[in-house]
Amino acid sequence: MNSIGTRTKNMLLVHDDIGKAKPSTRKLPSENFAYGKADYQDVEGAGDVMSNWKFHDQSSKNKPDRDFKKLNKMGLKHKACNARDTYKFRQQNDARMKEAKAGVGKRTTLPPSEFTYGMPCRPSTPIRDVMGNFFGEMAESEIKYKYHHTKTNFRKTDMVQEANKHTAKSKIAHDFIKSKGKEDETQAKLFSGSQDLFKINRFKKVAPRYKKDPRAHHA
Repeated sequence: MNSIGTRTKNMLLVHDDIGKAKPSTRKLPSENFAYGKADYQDVEGAGDVMSNWKFHDQSSKNKPDRDFKKLNKMGLKHKACNARDTYKFRQQNDARMKEAKAGVGKRTTLPPSEFTYGMPCRPSTPIRDVMGNFFGEMAESEIKYKYHHTKTNFRKTDMVQEANKHTAKSKIAHDFIKSKGKEDETQAKLFSGSQDLFKINRFKKVAPRYKKDPRAHHA
């Protein structure tokens, strides 16, 4: 082993020998030492728990709170008028609040013997009706009845009257669409030449001053 490793405990100065691990500079326990947390074994096993029953010890009731209102009245009777005398008086005397006794004069009434406690269970699924398509046939009959009822109560005249009624907004939209259609028809006639251009009434019968010579032609 390196001589430096035997004299120093600095891990940086210790060198390992060829083919061997670096020697430790710390004092380690013996080879029989077990690292880690030891398993804790309970004194009572499963057999002891099953065979022996330990009864519950009823816990003692807590003392009620101190009645400071009563203590102050008692202190005044004993001439404890300042903070120091009141403190000494409370160290030597004590008064507790009275606990209200529950259940005095009240009788608990239980439901009859045939009463069932808890939430009722869901009724069983009718497997015979499911396999026999009873629910499908029932739904089909309901739809047919709705169709028949709608067909018999349908009145066409009422539908037409309702369709002719317009609100203020729908009437404006309807009139705009009609006027737009008339404008399109007028423009189509103008472009096709079947109708003269727009003129004021007093100028419709006025002839043009310039008459084009039919014999004239472009050079």
